[in-house]
Amino acid sequence: MLGCQRSEGCVAVVVTGAAVDYLYHLWHRREASPVGWPGYNKDTPNLPDGWEHETMPDGSLTGDFIKHNPDGSTERLHPDLDHPTEGSHWDYGEYDRPGQNNRAGHIYPNENNTGGYIVWNK
Repeated sequence: MLGCQRSEGCVAVVVTGAAVDYLYHLWHRREASPVGWPGYNKDTPNLPDGWEHETMPDGSLTGDFIKHNPDGSTERLHPDLDHPTEGSHWDYGEYDRPGQNNRAGHIYPNENNTGGYIVWNK
């Protein structure tokens, strides 16, 4: 049991080790966000050209923003700015990319809020 005399001490070591391992892998999955940091306003995010607020067939707005690319692929953003455990982030996905798998991740602000980074889902 890792040389521990008390089981609760061993549990704390295992949990700490798992947390460090998680953070290490999380850090290495970070890369620059493809859209920067959209900001903290879920209704009017700061996005590059080509993004639009997605609408339902009846004309009402959804909470998502979407971009249709010339190659037929689609990018989608959904605000999750009040997440209780992961903190403020935007859900981001790339779909129907020719010759590539779909992928998704979370976009977080850089420490100084001048840009963003994405952590891709496994």
